[in-house]
Amino acid sequence: SRKLELNMIEYQINPHFLYNTLDSINWMAQKSGQKDIGEMVTNLARFFRIGLSKGQDFTKLADELEHARSYLNILKIRYRDCFTYEIQADPNILNHKTIKIILQPIIENAIKHGIRKDRTDGIIRISGRMETDCILLEVSDNGRGMEQDKLKSLQDVLERAQEDDTIDIGFGLLNVNERIKLNFGMEYGLHIDSTMDEGTTVSVKLPIIE
Repeated sequence: SRKLELNMIEYQINPHFLYNTLDSINWMAQKSGQKDIGEMVTNLARFFRIGLSKGQDFTKLADELEHARSYLNILKIRYRDCFTYEIQADPNILNHKTIKIILQPIIENAIKHGIRKDRTDGIIRISGRMETDCILLEVSDNGRGMEQDKLKSLQDVLERAQEDDTIDIGFGLLNVNERIKLNFGMEYGLHIDSTMDEGTTVSVKLPIIE
């Protein structure tokens, strides 16, 4: 099925081998005084541990946000002084469930296409709150933004949940949007707002699952 195909990459990694290797690298880094390397490896181990989560498709929003934090910590070391980040979530949503790995591809897209690597004032803001009929997550950046014609084309693709070879939206965003709609229905998924030279916000609408 399409859902199985979208999740297959997860099973190409042997978690036990991965964690043991990362623990060894962290130990070697700490022993030699390489704190940045140790910090990156520790965050990478946490990133994979939450992301793989013993093959479970669903996760608590608290873990999804922690997964995003680990990813951001890794990129902050990689792109030193390029951006900072903030994560603010309503405590009432943290124990609710969602499908996993929905924020990371959105963050990756924001840093790849939005944040300016030649400046040091980039900000990634992640928020989560309860609405009347849904949970709403948002990933915002203060980067390049996009022209309105491109924005409309991207939004049309997301609403249809169908690939369009003429529009470069990125596999990660399409994957997240399609998995949300397959699991929860067409009324859920991603929405993009953007203004040139001001930034972009990707909203994630999810059902309320106890």
